Amino acid sequence: MKRSFVLLNCFLLVSILVFPEISQAQTSGYHTPDQVLSWIKQLEDRHPGVLTSTQIASSPGERPIYLIRIGKDSESKKQVFPSIFVGANLEGNRPLTTEGAIKLSETILSDPAHYESLNWYILPLGNPDAAAKFFRSPLIEDSRNDFPCNDDLDEQTDEDGVNDLNGDGWITKMRVIHPDGEWIISDKDPRLMQKADPKKGEQGVYKIYSEGTDDDDDGKYNEDGPGGTNVGINFPQLFKHYTTDGGMFPGSTPESYAIMKFVFEHPEIAMIVSLGSTNWCYTPPKGGRKGEADLSKIKLSERQAREFNLDQNKTYTLTELVEIFKAENPQEYIDESMIAGFLGLGAALNPQEGDLLFYEKYAKAYKSYLKEQGVDGERIDPMPASDGSMELWGYFQVGVPVFSMDLWGISKQDSGTVKLEEAMLAHLDSQPGKKGFVEWESFDHPTLGSVEIGGFVPYLGTTPPYDWADSLLSLHIPWILNLTGELPDLHIYEIQTNAKGNGIYQLDIWIENRAFIPFPTDMGSRNMQPAPAVLSLEGEQIEFISGYRRTPISRVAGNSRVKTTLIIQMEKPGNITLKLESLTAGHDLQTIKIGG
Repeated sequence: MKRSFVLLNCFLLVSILVFPEISQAQTSGYHTPDQVLSWIKQLEDRHPGVLTSTQIASSPGERPIYLIRIGKDSESKKQVFPSIFVGANLEGNRPLTTEGAIKLSETILSDPAHYESLNWYILPLGNPDAAAKFFRSPLIEDSRNDFPCNDDLDEQTDEDGVNDLNGDGWITKMRVIHPDGEWIISDKDPRLMQKADPKKGEQGVYKIYSEGTDDDDDGKYNEDGPGGTNVGINFPQLFKHYTTDGGMFPGSTPESYAIMKFVFEHPEIAMIVSLGSTNWCYTPPKGGRKGEADLSKIKLSERQAREFNLDQNKTYTLTELVEIFKAENPQEYIDESMIAGFLGLGAALNPQEGDLLFYEKYAKAYKSYLKEQGVDGERIDPMPASDGSMELWGYFQVGVPVFSMDLWGISKQDSGTVKLEEAMLAHLDSQPGKKGFVEWESFDHPTLGSVEIGGFVPYLGTTPPYDWADSLLSLHIPWILNLTGELPDLHIYEIQTNAKGNGIYQLDIWIENRAFIPFPTDMGSRNMQPAPAVLSLEGEQIEFISGYRRTPISRVAGNSRVKTTLIIQMEKPGNITLKLESLTAGHDLQTIKIGG
């Protein structure tokens, strides 16, 4: 029998046919934050010398956050092998991704080949405060941790949260007819709501609120509930200030700060994997963001014009500047993003074109892999990366390949739609009982008067029942292991020697990258991250006439070679050793005889 997104999604809906038990069915089996800690301890006891754990932070709710390390040199101070960092469930509302981190850890440990020449750093639960809410009643989908936050800027904190008014165990929505209403009943399905479009002659009828009351009597509803910060959007890249869940500033919450600190303290991290709400394995990261600078009319400062011998009174396009700099530096890798950063035209906002090549290549390969496994249905597109996410920070600022997975998606095969809510209803309607949506019912609200309460059950579109977790994870997790085999892989390809006389020799050395992914990524080249590889020459009584004993290798494109030339003088013939070292792209060593 073929597995498909349709079949997997149908199982989710079948599992919640018993309406009153839907909340219990959703949460049963998933690891609570305390159970995750117990699992880490048990795993460490079973794998001494290979697996260690360390607490990197405590959440605002005083829940410890542990990271596990798997690898032969995981305890040594000097890391020999490249490493993979995996962060799971930073949003806190994706319990399946924590199970994915657990499955990945156990899969790695099942075969020493997975950590023979690779170290793993795995964070199974990056937002335990929010994750704990999945196991409470009433059920609410909320990504904020327990950091107290006065969202409505009054004299109280966390005083006006949601309320389960109809006692069904879930926090859904309230709709109320109001002169200022912006919403109308959907013309596609009366259970759904849609924003009124005045251009189509539509007028708003309803206001929509989360289910609850005005607990602080300020005329607003549920605007200042408990918490907090969504750890998953508290990173620097495109961080948004003055939001209700993003935090005061990047790294303002201990969970995200600890993650960034750990990654920067481990320069051997060669790839970041995020298990959460996005899926860059299935859908490559998207561009399209626009900055403030007009790149078609760039005017240089007096200092820049003087330094580069250009006309300060002239405006240039970014393309023109790239060609000018390329002509003067033919051996260097130069692109638009690099020049924009160099001239201070603003931070990079979009993925580099060269990097999109490998993202598109592996997305195509991933879909082929899924098809080979029997998953042949299309799914609703995964969520794009949020501003301030770990995915964006890792790609733009750490400069290593970043891949992400959400591990489960709603099929669009039955409905033919690309809209999530319509696809969810299509699946519900294909099942006996059609449960998972609370039908709109009247309720006498203490301050709003007559309202209707209804909507989708929390987590319906993101979290399948635990019974299907193993099947889903067995399908998707192996792809992460496949990706680790695609890391940049540097080697000494060839060494040519040319005797010039009087003990002088010219060494032409080619360094190759055997992988498709460039070293570093194009974004990494712009940011000069990670550290370059180093080619060192060792031998006795060597004088360097041209070049240095240690030569940085800053860039090698995918499936390409670069040449470096050294001129040395040796007092007598002998052996020299060329050593290529990179924290993220491997090592190589060759010894050759010079003269004699």
